[in-house]
Amino acid sequence: MLIKKYIKEYFFKISIFSTIGIFIGYFIKILLVIGFPLLTKYFIDIVLISKDYSSLFLWVTLIGIVSFGQIGIGIFNTFLANKLKYGFLNYIKIVTLKRILNSKYSISPQSGASYLTSRIEKEINILALSVILWLHFYFSNMW
Repeated sequence: MLIKKYIKEYFFKISIFSTIGIFIGYFIKILLVIGFPLLTKYFIDIVLISKDYSSLFLWVTLIGIVSFGQIGIGIFNTFLANKLKYGFLNYIKIVTLKRILNSKYSISPQSGASYLTSRIEKEINILALSVILWLHFYFSNMW
């Protein structure tokens, strides 16, 4: 109960930081996707000839860390959506509608929670793919 009380008091500060974390994670992933063609060229030109996979370890590890961080942030946002009955974007929607319409607005917490849960599942898939790639590069480098 004490945790719920503190979360309600500091809801805006907590949720804005987790939302910023999600955006930073997506920005890093976009940079990785933009860098993927360059990485492919590097892989074809250098790695296949020299069999040196060390730089690819770093790339796959970075994707794994970012995905794992976003899973944690997504779980935290789902906690906020379930415990407080709304997430950060719904909070902004409520405040805006209350100011404009000056009326009550009911929110289904499950809609926000199910969206966040599906996003967490997507991040788990990306994390699993990066782990598989990392293991492949690791064992290819060993032999």
